[in-house]
Amino acid sequence: MIRRGGLAAFSLAISVMAIASPAHAETVAKPESADYSLITTKAKALSLVRSGVLVRILFFPVELGGEDVPANRGFVPPAAATAQRHVVADLIDKVRLGTLDQMTVTPDYKGKSIVPTRILFHASSTKGGKRWTARVAVW
Repeated sequence: MIRRGGLAAFSLAISVMAIASPAHAETVAKPESADYSLITTKAKALSLVRSGVLVRILFFPVELGGEDVPANRGFVPPAAATAQRHVVADLIDKVRLGTLDQMTVTPDYKGKSIVPTRILFHASSTKGGKRWTARVAVW
């Protein structure tokens, strides 16, 4: 886990475990119909990046204190990256309002694929109040 100061005190936890359902839940993006189960290496993913099928993302966004480090890098279809940007914009608004100051981002994987099936965002405030989550369905 990496803790960050700056915009807010956020933490990064990249894992494959599921997150308990919080009080407020939001789902964004419809999953792609493509099957990425055979994308098991970075070389295969980069080949799909070159052809525009996948794009690189940082699971925990830099706008909220994430770093460009291997554990925070991933590959998703462009539609999922767009959905993630919408989630991040919503989170930034909530941070500015002071309603959220902690976050965990968890990509879930199927089999040996390095393309996550979904990305879970779980946020809350150290001051209490409602917990917030969003799920970006990838495939």
